[in-house]
Amino acid sequence: VVFLMNNLGYLTLNVWEVLIRLWPLFLVAAGIDILVGRRSRIGALLGLLVILVFLFGAVWAISGGNFGFQPLRTDQIQQPLEAAAQASIQINPSAGVLQVNQASDPSLLLDGRVPASKNISINSNFEIQDNKATFVLKDTGAQAWFPSDATTGIWDVALNPQIPLDLAFNMGAGRMDLDLRNLNVRAISINQGVGQVNLSLPQMAALNADISGGVGAI
Repeated sequence: VVFLMNNLGYLTLNVWEVLIRLWPLFLVAAGIDILVGRRSRIGALLGLLVILVFLFGAVWAISGGNFGFQPLRTDQIQQPLEAAAQASIQINPSAGVLQVNQASDPSLLLDGRVPASKNISINSNFEIQDNKATFVLKDTGAQAWFPSDATTGIWDVALNPQIPLDLAFNMGAGRMDLDLRNLNVRAISINQGVGQVNLSLPQMAALNADISGGVGAI
């Protein structure tokens, strides 16, 4: 029912991300049901209560003790273009929603907002050699937040549309919304573990693309 409602657009939370975080509860629930749930009605009610306690505790832990499920705070990130005439950009969120589109400031290679939390560290690395820039953006650390709606855990990134770009996006669980129609894309690599990829490519372009996913939809 949950997956069907998500596919029909009635649920805005990221079901794949919830599943990848809470899958051990299915094993716990099955074990409790085998031990006590089939012996009597009282046992079934007791098993249900224990499962709900486990679920409550898991959600509490993932949300960082905040049952308001507020959207994760974000920080702005900018990378000047400097002397780069072309660039290789790699963005690797472990989970969440990655949105990529066209930047409005031609002096920037990358402009956007990324999740911010005491449990998440966003690392970026920029190098330039022979007018070719290399930029890597990724996160490290435990993500102690619970996806409550489509605004939670968003990586909103805009890229320079004027220079040739080699792009690589790698995500463990979540959703990628990649609008590359107005970018000068030369090559693109997409690797999605669990979730959904929505990709729009330039109408007239010669590029190499490698797109793969484990579980979900492209």
